[in-house]
Amino acid sequence: MKWILLGVFALLNLPAIAAPAKLEIASGVYEGVERTSFTYNLLMVSENGEAAFISSSLSSGFLQMKRQTTKPAPLKCDALKCTVTLADAQLILAPDPGNGLRVLELHHDASEQHLLTDSYHLQPVQDLPAADRFTARHAELLRSTQAHDAAETPTLYLGIVGHAATSSIVALLEYPDGRVDVENYSFGKLVAIPHEQQSMPDTSNGIILKGAQGMMNLHLYQQGPLWVGHEAATLTSGLVMDIKPARFVRVQLSQ
Repeated sequence: MKWILLGVFALLNLPAIAAPAKLEIASGVYEGVERTSFTYNLLMVSENGEAAFISSSLSSGFLQMKRQTTKPAPLKCDALKCTVTLADAQLILAPDPGNGLRVLELHHDASEQHLLTDSYHLQPVQDLPAADRFTARHAELLRSTQAHDAAETPTLYLGIVGHAATSSIVALLEYPDGRVDVENYSFGKLVAIPHEQQSMPDTSNGIILKGAQGMMNLHLYQQGPLWVGHEAATLTSGLVMDIKPARFVRVQLSQ
């Protein structure tokens, strides 16, 4: 009995176990693309724990808004995740071990019945969001309501290259004379690389875009308004070192 009483006394005197600390998401701007629908998502987190959210379509050149919060929403966090409640969806946010945030977007109807779930990755924005830099660079091309000169106007594609945590938002500009420019918007400054276009052997719907000095060599197959394929990083010997998925959608220009 003596040992039982001592054991009970010891349990009663154990220090209280502290509740796990709530997850904190650093204030700032985060951006990313949902690959299936080509939806560009922008999350802005303020220092006072509120969040604003904007999404737009890559096929509109970022100009067509799909969803936009009319006022900041509270960021509610527990030890594992944070949530943001929108009018027609809920965002579940968790930090990615590598960089940025992993997002589950749960869509629901007016009666809050679940419709579908999207998942994507958001990366912290170091300077200006890709959407701002792209629309500023190509404002005249995107917004002009006058007929474009077919001999000079490029066919424009927007898409994403790479795996989730290290993906890049990339634009392709294909000119009527066969020239192709590739613009990478996922760095602190724009990286624009002229590419040589070649037909892919043994297929009628594939192209190879070879970048200057071997930068961003793209192997793409046309599927309707999409280009789907990969980026192949190669050594000067021709040995392939890395392959990253690539998906592009055609931007519908004003006419």
